[in-house]
Amino acid sequence: MTTPKTTARRTPATPEPAAKTGSRSARANTAPTEKAPTRTVRPRNTRPPAAKEPLSVSPEQRLCMIQDAAYYRAESRAFRGGDPMRDWLEAEAEIDRLLGATRAMSAD
Repeated sequence: MTTPKTTARRTPATPEPAAKTGSRSARANTAPTEKAPTRTVRPRNTRPPAAKEPLSVSPEQRLCMIQDAAYYRAESRAFRGGDPMRDWLEAEAEIDRLLGATRAMSAD
């Protein structure tokens, strides 16, 4: 039985780099003298920048938003019980409140 010969690739011999003062091995042997300064993290601005023009939503977009919100209200109760008209009216009030808040924020 013969075994296939494998040829090992030869890599050119490269000398090991000299230990730098910042290398891990050099740092492990010496005590830290000074701690690196930490970066200050500033809180992000949670409010979007004020728009130059008020945001506008077409009547069709508003209607789609209300439909989605009413659907999610019914879905949250597994489509059992409840009143579809009440879901619609509450969704309409919620969307109008959100759109009103968006318009007020953009007017600032």
